[in-house]
Order: sequence, then C-alpha cells, then structure tokens
Amino acid sequence: MTDHPVIEVRGIWKIFGARAGEALEAINREGLGKPEVLERFGCVVGVQDASFAVGEEKLDPQDVAEEWVENNKETVDKWLAES
Repeated sequence: MTDHPVIEVRGIWKIFGARAGEALEAINREGLGKPEVLERFGCVVGVQDASFAVGEEKLDPQDVAEEWVENNKETVDKWLAES
C-alpha cells in the first residue's frame, strides 16, 4: 500500500435491529460487548469498530470487494444466513 491512502475509514460499526442507535450509544457510554447488546437491545453487532485504508493500486472495485469479503468472511456468512 502507498504511504498515503486514497480512502481511509476508521471506527465503522454496523448494528442490526430496531434499537441500533440506542445500542451504539450504550456501547460508547458503557463499553458493552456483543452479548450485552443482544440481551439488552435485541440487536446484533455485525461490524465492530472496523478500520481500513485503501491505496491507489487497490481502487479496482472488484478487487476491493473481494478482499473485503475474504477478510470479513465470518460477518458475510452471518449476513447471508440471516437473509
């Protein structure tokens, strides 16, 4: 990767459920883990505080998508099982 990423993302969360906003607030405020989020809010944390950077040589959308799926296989499998 280049020294200067073209795209950089930090701290991404994806929470599934009707009370996702409340759950994220509680995570930030109280440091809740995935089991507590599920129990208290009925929500599933799919992506937890993910960060990544993409260099210019990685901007082929197909390559980026394939690499993301490979690096997040457990999350992708869970999403597919839920749909």
